[in-house]
Amino acid sequence: MKKPRRYVLLTVLILQILFIFRNSIPKLMDTASHVPVTTPPPVTTPSSTAKPSTASAKDKDFSALDSSLRYAALSKKQKKVYKMVQNAITKHASFVNLEYELMDEKEFLEVWKAVRYTDPLLLATGALENEFTYGVNRQKKVVSVQPKFELNKKTTKKYLKSTRKQVKKIAANTDGMNDRDKAKYFHDYLILHASYSTMLEEKVNHSAYHCLVNGYSVCDGYASAFKLLCDEAQIPCDVVLGQSNGGNHAWNLIQLDGAWYHVDVTFDDPVGMPEDYVGSQYFCLTTAEILKDHTIDPDETFPMP
Repeated sequence: MKKPRRYVLLTVLILQILFIFRNSIPKLMDTASHVPVTTPPPVTTPSSTAKPSTASAKDKDFSALDSSLRYAALSKKQKKVYKMVQNAITKHASFVNLEYELMDEKEFLEVWKAVRYTDPLLLATGALENEFTYGVNRQKKVVSVQPKFELNKKTTKKYLKSTRKQVKKIAANTDGMNDRDKAKYFHDYLILHASYSTMLEEKVNHSAYHCLVNGYSVCDGYASAFKLLCDEAQIPCDVVLGQSNGGNHAWNLIQLDGAWYHVDVTFDDPVGMPEDYVGSQYFCLTTAEILKDHTIDPDETFPMP
């Protein structure tokens, strides 16, 4: 029996379609293999043997406080008291209760000195008097401290704002320099723009504010200003206390390329020299070299490199 004509035609049509489709598959595959694909550029990881850049970049993890040798020398308990005292001073509080963090007098005085010479507010403004009161219990443990302020809260805020503005302005001039060149720029800037002065009527002549904004200060004003500039440039820096020429003195200790050096800006800016004179005899000395005419306080408990 013959199939109906319509089934024969349908079968022929299906076979023709399959034949056309089979012949077109290689062309479709060939076309697909040449479609351009955009791939992300390879991620390059710096080699551990790569040379460091000559210009130091900002490190978002840098902490001026954590890089301080003076602060690092404190015990865990002392660091807690440091924060308590620092917070109180920032709020201009006249009393700090240490009831739950008692320590002996020597330990506490180490904390007080650390706050005085690492806290940006105190470095900038010199807001505290040198003398302060602290209370002890029968076991000779410090239980409280009463800071005495040279400046009122409004003046402290004004000095701090002006000092921060000047620090940022000066540090901006060192963009692209390596750390050593930055430190030398700060050293030279202070010599050229500040003068050593012992104006007795100016109670806070020891601050970075007077050195950077008013253009005069004494040794710890120079040292405080230099530290704040190094802090801004992310160069580890401390203030060192000692004696020289028969009197109390302050200078700096900075870290460059993993090594620590002494910098005495005051001694490189001697009284009586021409205004454009810039000394460099006391820039980046080793401890052995600085000790030829300086003495470090025996109370300085952080390690001298």
